[in-house]
Amino acid sequence: MPSPFASCVALSSLQKSILLRLSRSRRSPAVLVERSTLLLLASEGKTSLAIAKELGMNRQRVRRWRNRWSEELSVRLNAMEAVAEDAVLSIAIEEALSDRPRSGTPPKFTAAQEEQIRAMACREPSEFGLPHSQWTRGLLARIAQERGIVESVSVAEIGRWLKKGGSSRTGSATG
Repeated sequence: MPSPFASCVALSSLQKSILLRLSRSRRSPAVLVERSTLLLLASEGKTSLAIAKELGMNRQRVRRWRNRWSEELSVRLNAMEAVAEDAVLSIAIEEALSDRPRSGTPPKFTAAQEEQIRAMACREPSEFGLPHSQWTRGLLARIAQERGIVESVSVAEIGRWLKKGGSSRTGSATG
C-alpha cells in the first residue's frame, strides 16, 4: 500500500504504453528510462521506498517525480491526450520527464565587455601608449581593468574570450 505522503500515479493506457516504450528504450537518455520505469512502478501501487530500492535511488527523488506527475503533469497530459496525436503526446511526455531549466549563476561579464577586450586585442599595444610590441593575456587583463572595462578578470578568462572570438591579428593572415 502506498504511503499517505506518496502521490497516486494514475496513467491512461496510452500514457502507460508510451512510458513502457521509453522504459525499454536503449536509445533514450538513461534519465528518461529511469523516470519512466519509476512512474510505471508507482502506477502499479508500489511504495516510494520499494521503487527506490528496486531502482537504486533515493526515496526523496521517487517521491518528487510521483508528486510532479500527479500534481503538474497528469492533468496537462490527459487534456493533451484528448486532442493530440500519439506522437505529440509521446513528445510531451518525454519533455515532461526531462529536467527543468536551471537558473545557474548569472554571467559575470557582459558581451559588450568581452567585445571591448577583443577589439583592444586587435589593435597594437603602442596605440594605448604601451612599450610592448604584442599583447599578452596578462597585459590585456591589466589594461582592461585600468581602463574600467572590467572590475577584475582572470588571464584564463581573457584567453577563452580570445579563442572564442577569433581576434588574433595574425589569424586572418595565416588562414
